[in-house]
Amino acid sequence: MSSKRIKKASKLGANYSRDFNLSSNLRVLVDIGFAKKTSILKLDVIEKINSMLNINCELYTTSCLLKECELIGHILQKTHDVMNTFNLIKCNHKYNPKIGAVKCVSRYLQLWSGAATADNVKTEDRHHLGEIRFWSLATTDKELITIGKNTVGLPLFFLSYSCIQLLSYGKASENYLKKKQLDILNNVVSIWLYLLDLSCIQY
Repeated sequence: MSSKRIKKASKLGANYSRDFNLSSNLRVLVDIGFAKKTSILKLDVIEKINSMLNINCELYTTSCLLKECELIGHILQKTHDVMNTFNLIKCNHKYNPKIGAVKCVSRYLQLWSGAATADNVKTEDRHHLGEIRFWSLATTDKELITIGKNTVGLPLFFLSYSCIQLLSYGKASENYLKKKQLDILNNVVSIWLYLLDLSCIQY
């Protein structure tokens, strides 16, 4: 990766840390396509992300992703072997080939977006998910990239020109930050008006 791209990624990583309290121990959920391509390119994912963001990261996969990789067969045997070295998120459901692993991963992403605090989320889901600031996604799947962009505060890694890159904030994160800044401004204005009223009463 060129020094320009590294500088851009480092700046973006610093923004994530500032705006979303990104953990210094980042868990990266890796899908099949990303694992396959980085394996072919002989890219050290952990080393690249660590140097890019100046943090420590751990690679994760799900039992559904492993099962799908296994069912595809010998074509993805090397990818399956690589993914077997990752930390495992044990899904609390059986793999459904009619739905596919992408739907399973998208479910985790939707929960990471904030629904994990909802009353209808099961205890085991909370256990799997942890906090948003601990997680990121590494994918080549268009559907997951779209969902990732709509997940507030989720760092999203993708491949471009044989390099691992960090995607800029999606609209969901931008809108969240704008609302947050507006709320802060409104609070400041409210305090200022309150103090102004007090001063008027005194005089």
